[in-house]
Amino acid sequence: TAYMVLIGKLILIPLFSLICVYFLPVSVAFKYCAVILAGSPCAVFVYNLSEIHGGDKESAANSVLLSTMLCFITLPLITLLLSCIV
Repeated sequence: TAYMVLIGKLILIPLFSLICVYFLPVSVAFKYCAVILAGSPCAVFVYNLSEIHGGDKESAANSVLLSTMLCFITLPLITLLLSCIV
C-alpha cells in the first residue's frame, strides 16, 4: 500500500496540480512553486498522526522514508516537465 500512496503523492498529485495551475492567469513562478510543492515528499507529521490515532505506524514510517528517497528522482523530472510545458 505504501507504493500506491507514493505514486499518488509524488506523481499523480503534481500532475493534477499542473493541470489546474496551467490555465490560471498567474505568474510562471507561482505555477512552478505550486507544482513542486505538490510533489514534495510526505512530512514526518504523517507518522505522528498515525501514532496518535492508533494507525499503522510502520506503513506511515515507510511512506515517509520512501517518499523522501524517491523525491530525489521525481522532483527533477517534474521540474523538467514544467520547463517543457510552462
